[in-house]
Amino acid sequence: MVKQNKAKVYFTEKYTDYLIEWSMKPDEVLATELNSLFNQKFTTEDIAEKRAEMKLPPPDREKSLNAAILGRGQQSPSKVKSYDKPFSAAQMIRGSKPKPKPPEVRSNFQVVSAEVQDKIDQLNKDKRENSDFTFDPVFVTKPVKGKIYVYPGIGPVVCGDTTKENIAGFDMQKISFSAVFTNGAKGSMAFDPARIAQKFIRELATPEMMEDVLHKLAHGNGVLKNLPKVGAKHKVFYEGIIASPNLAELVNLLCHSFKSGKALSARGTLEIEFGNASLALIAAEYAVVKQVPLDHAKDLLERVVGKPTLDDLSRYNYGRGGSKATPTSP
Repeated sequence: MVKQNKAKVYFTEKYTDYLIEWSMKPDEVLATELNSLFNQKFTTEDIAEKRAEMKLPPPDREKSLNAAILGRGQQSPSKVKSYDKPFSAAQMIRGSKPKPKPPEVRSNFQVVSAEVQDKIDQLNKDKRENSDFTFDPVFVTKPVKGKIYVYPGIGPVVCGDTTKENIAGFDMQKISFSAVFTNGAKGSMAFDPARIAQKFIRELATPEMMEDVLHKLAHGNGVLKNLPKVGAKHKVFYEGIIASPNLAELVNLLCHSFKSGKALSARGTLEIEFGNASLALIAAEYAVVKQVPLDHAKDLLERVVGKPTLDDLSRYNYGRGGSKATPTSP
């Protein structure tokens, strides 16, 4: 903004820049243009004084005419690009805008039809849906005798009778649960019914949920979130997942163990051990929900998740020199 003190006129940076750029024009022309552009009262004497102060070259009629010609765009396009031309005073007064630069052509630019783009979007959506599996456990508060539930860390269990036991002179109620498949785990449990909420016993998954589990195992990745970076903490972390009532956590652990993309030699003992444990729990629930034999459920999950077979392990050991005999299928 121009500051005025009596008859003295002060030039700000934008005014001096304009004088430098158009110094070839006469003083009276520059005064008129500055007055028009910035609505300030510059006189010819002000411009002359400032020109001398800035040691600008004197006006040059030929250059001034050439600048006017440039402003009308009459110079050869090969010498000056239209979007690189400076604004003339008239253009700035009218508020003209420079022509946009022509778009750069990229060799890898591709245009797809709406139909193709819709197909791509659908495929990406299907991939996301197949690789995402969420599960909201429905916890049991009033178990029913003879009904099958899921006991965290043990798998499907059958609710038994509620009995009374005399402990230290007091009659204590106990409710029992028996594992459908022992899998080497504890076969039966009994505790005070008042503690049912602390056990996190939940309802079985639906058949549709078990189908979602298969999709997750087939298409999901092997990334296990929140896995501690310190290897010494992995065992406790895996044990916490095995004891979780959330089926989704078991599925993620199974994916992590056998779908991480690691070579057989890079898979840790804990990964395989707890991967097998999660597979056993998921297979047991799958067998009960889908009403199929447990062995069939295990075989299905192993194939879907891509767990190495005995033949794979034999070839791997043979390649390491662990066995000189030709490996055979089990």
